[in-house]
Amino acid sequence: MPARHARLAQRVTYLEIGSYRGGSLQPHVLDPLCRHIVSIDPRPPVQEDESGLAFAYPGNSARRMLEALAAMAPDGVGKIRTFEHGVSDMRPDAFDEPPVLCFIDGEHTDDALWSDFWYCHRSLAGNGLIVCHDAPILYNGLVAIRDEIARRRLACRMAYLPDTIVAFEFGDAGLLDHPDVLACRADAADGYLFSLQSTDHYRRIARRWPIRTYRRLRAWWAGSREAD
Repeated sequence: MPARHARLAQRVTYLEIGSYRGGSLQPHVLDPLCRHIVSIDPRPPVQEDESGLAFAYPGNSARRMLEALAAMAPDGVGKIRTFEHGVSDMRPDAFDEPPVLCFIDGEHTDDALWSDFWYCHRSLAGNGLIVCHDAPILYNGLVAIRDEIARRRLACRMAYLPDTIVAFEFGDAGLLDHPDVLACRADAADGYLFSLQSTDHYRRIARRWPIRTYRRLRAWWAGSREAD
């Protein structure tokens, strides 16, 4: 293991925004190298989405999540701290140790992603990986974050990870160069195609006859005005 990976293995705090029933917490609960887990989730019964829909989350409580995780790993669940509110009510230094890995899977709106991302960035203390889920839904928010990173001239590397993840790495943690991550990054074609197909229903709607006719009329009108 490279030296920088060995250093990380000695102090790993995992921060997750949006845990619901705890499925994405499971590997960290089981991992002995993960010493602290922080779960931030305001636990709304219904949540907005950039797709224009609202999704229900029945029985959405930290207690239910912890009970399910305890049944799987009773010795590991004790390292989880839960906060049932949003990042606006959290201090970035509210942890025993700065997180090295952050996973964002909360409210799927561009505004929420922006707030969650910059909270994670402040929490990292300059070194670590922020992983954003559901890129095919939040691509505009991810572009805005990328542009802001460039505007601030922050040292950052971006990577696409199958199937729907965009990762941002700050500092010299080197997690994007870990052999297991590199294997995913090198074979990302299937995931890229999956991401494109996940929004194909919008293209199918746009090709139906009423909308297709409207688009053709708009194109014709724009062409006629340009010709004039």
